Amino acid sequence: MRDLLQRSPQGETDRSDREEVADWLVDFLASNGGEAAAKDVFKAGQAEGHSRDALKRAKGRRVRSEKAGFGSGWVWRLTTSDDEGSTKGAKGAVHEVSLPSLPSLLPLDIDRCPDHPNDKRAANGKCIGCIAERSNRRANEDRKSA
Repeated sequence: MRDLLQRSPQGETDRSDREEVADWLVDFLASNGGEAAAKDVFKAGQAEGHSRDALKRAKGRRVRSEKAGFGSGWVWRLTTSDDEGSTKGAKGAVHEVSLPSLPSLLPLDIDRCPDHPNDKRAANGKCIGCIAERSNRRANEDRKSA
């Protein structure tokens, strides 16, 4: 009875197929710096004979999908131990996924704005509060001169 309860409803061959697709997916993402656009994953996976549905099922806990940004597509990323602790695969086996180190997009030594220490920085590195104040000051000057 216990043997019947522990069996996968899909059967042993389905599980090994899923593991094969999952291994391919992890290798593909690792070779692309740990992440890739979902459309690229689907295109490369289909070239290898993996269906979209098989790729989606293979994500499991080792891969997460996120929106790349406002107006952008989806990105699939390898999870790290920082994301969810260690990840578990089939039968509770622990898989550590290491990502190559990626350079930071922003320098780490950005000084806080003395006037707005809690404000975020814009893409150009300027303080959002300072940008807003300068914009308001210019608008007031334009109104006075008009």
